Amino acid sequence: MLLLLKITLLILFYWLKWLSSMHEDCITIHINAYYPDEKTYTKAVSVELIEQGKKVSYKGNRIFHIDGAEYFMHELTIPNLISPTKQIILKRRKYPVTHKYTSK
Repeated sequence: MLLLLKITLLILFYWLKWLSSMHEDCITIHINAYYPDEKTYTKAVSVELIEQGKKVSYKGNRIFHIDGAEYFMHELTIPNLISPTKQIILKRRKYPVTHKYTSK
């Protein structure tokens, strides 16, 4: 049981480290507003990136096409005393998706 807990904590640590890594292949955005659904949420991310001077298009399934490269969107909720903020991490995809996902 203790070994399983150690392995879980180790995996969680490296996953958070991977998410919050500040490499040249990541774009980080902080959003203070609440968005009820993914459509308005991704729209807010697109608007913020356009304000930063980037060429943006949303492809669906949390995948953005930014300045000629594909990025996958991860989100972290950061608790504050007043209200929680969201940190959006757009991680560059090394191998772009060549097929389109369809939902049935």
